[in-house]
Amino acid sequence: MVGGGKMIIVFEGIDGVGKTTVAKEVAKRLGALYLKHPSKEIIDKIEKVNDVIEKLLLFTYDRRKLLNSIKEEKLVIMDRFSFSSAVYQMFYHNLYHIFDTFYYFEKEVVMKDFEDIIKLVIILKADIKVVKERLDKKKEKHSLRKLKELQELYLEEVPEFYPEIKFKVIDTTDMSIEEVIKECIGLIKEVVVC
Repeated sequence: MVGGGKMIIVFEGIDGVGKTTVAKEVAKRLGALYLKHPSKEIIDKIEKVNDVIEKLLLFTYDRRKLLNSIKEEKLVIMDRFSFSSAVYQMFYHNLYHIFDTFYYFEKEVVMKDFEDIIKLVIILKADIKVVKERLDKKKEKHSLRKLKELQELYLEEVPEFYPEIKFKVIDTTDMSIEEVIKECIGLIKEVVVC
């Protein structure tokens, strides 16, 4: 296995929940490689695409490219991965009928040579009104209804469709960033030898 000895911890959750802030700091404190999905290269391409299937394929390409970029690092903190595509492109757009194909493609093509290296997925959640306020400050427009639906998909659908993956949910609503970071590091140390 090419990915031998490597371990990926994925941070997931809706936009505005704090994934990037927490994932970057956790990676820094653990001396891990931090990777963000989608990459800047793909974001530029995605913005020009309207078709949801085409977007799904571009995101899939990006994940494989990110995996191939991992060289000597043993611990990788990934800011989003295929679980976001499942939520944003498939579940939210009601494309359940292609999930089996997507799942097979992810396992047999994207994750080929990297089997079993995703050791933990940490889903950050927060009160939807708090998330909406954060996004409004960034000038990102999302309805409360959409944010609520997306968060429910992360919490209910994703773990159900990926039973072989270990998921942990952290409700960040009443926690400081420092408390969230420490809880994440504690969860990571339970599954990974740093």
